[in-house]
Amino acid sequence: FILLFIGIGVILFVVSCFGCIGLATRRGCCLSC
Repeated sequence: FILLFIGIGVILFVVSCFGCIGLATRRGCCLSC
C-alpha cells in the first residue's frame, strides 16, 4: 500500500509539473506553481 501511495504521489507530482510547464509556455510565467 505504501508503494502504491508513493506511486500515485509521484504521478500526480509529474502531471502537475507538466501542467505548470504548459501554462508557463502559454502564459509566459507560472509563479503560483
